[in-house]
Amino acid sequence: MEEALMVLNNTLEQRIAERTASLVKANKELKIEIEERKRIEEALYDSEEQYRLLFESNPHPMWVYDLETLSFLAVNNAAISHYGYSREEFLAMTLKDIRPFEDIPALLDSVSRVGSGFDMAGIWRHRKKDGSTIYVEINSHTITFAGRHAEVVLANDVTERKWMEEKIKHMAFHDALTSLPNRILFNDRLTQALAHAHRMNEMFAVLFLDVDRFKGINDALGHTMGDLLLREVADRLKSCVRDQDTVARLAGDEFTLLVLGITQEEHVIDIACKILGAFKQSWMISKHELYITASIGIALYPTNGEDAETLLKNADTAMYYAKEQGRNNYQFYTPAMHARTFEKMKLETSLRRALDREEFVVYYQPLVNISTGQVVGMEALVRWRHPDRGLVLPE
Repeated sequence: MEEALMVLNNTLEQRIAERTASLVKANKELKIEIEERKRIEEALYDSEEQYRLLFESNPHPMWVYDLETLSFLAVNNAAISHYGYSREEFLAMTLKDIRPFEDIPALLDSVSRVGSGFDMAGIWRHRKKDGSTIYVEINSHTITFAGRHAEVVLANDVTERKWMEEKIKHMAFHDALTSLPNRILFNDRLTQALAHAHRMNEMFAVLFLDVDRFKGINDALGHTMGDLLLREVADRLKSCVRDQDTVARLAGDEFTLLVLGITQEEHVIDIACKILGAFKQSWMISKHELYITASIGIALYPTNGEDAETLLKNADTAMYYAKEQGRNNYQFYTPAMHARTFEKMKLETSLRRALDREEFVVYYQPLVNISTGQVVGMEALVRWRHPDRGLVLPE
């Protein structure tokens, strides 16, 4: 009996020792785990503090917004300074509040794609507190913020860059003096009009306008006055057509008009008469009252051409014919004009060669006093003996 009690006592002592050792080990492991967790928490705090510092000190606007409600969850100082809202105002707003109303559908579409795993990027329009619109380049990344599915955004204001790009683009396709479309842009719109009219079986008109005797104005008043007059011409031409039509300046005092969607010639005649009527009004240019007129040539699609080059050439031909008819009028292109122009060009070319080929001859015609019958003088008359045409008279 005594021996059995000793064995039992030894067993209990052994188990107590083992349990004590186990508890000591568990306590030691717990202490290590607590210390490790504390270290991780401190590291996380340091990391979050670094990220918070980077967020707050970034010179570009940054914010975090909730992908479900679009509410701002955090904004940095740069955003507050750049957009003009206080932090409290920002946190009471949604992303829609800094976007122009017409851009909201595109915003919602973009946010829906962000929620599907695509980060937002690109250039967007934003509205500041003072109502001004700016262009910002956006880069974003999806994160979890305070337990919410959110997006952190970095915004870079590129308004000045965008303005410069638009200015360069405008300069490339517009006339520097009048801001009208230039030859490049006019040809592009004419090409588009051709494609549309061909598909829809429509008619349109190309008008070629030249200011009559513009060189005399430049010579008399100077190029500065001439430039002021051309700007006024551009404004009056724009007032004579619809918004969907195009008025362009090709060069010098030459302007072209593209009139779309006409159904009959009378529509073009109305516009041509309206333009001539606008020119009849006096022009006050820097205290100088001027009276000027214009000559207009008209070519119709598809009657007078089915490509841009032909339509412009035929409208130009009709314009020169209008000048020959006394200026201050309009003329529709006809094939006879082309034949006449071609014949005139051939005649001018032959005339330039005639001097080298010694085709000119001089005839002397006496001037006689009919009372006395005496020769009192003479005229020297030049005649052109053409090798094919024979004697070409001045008329």
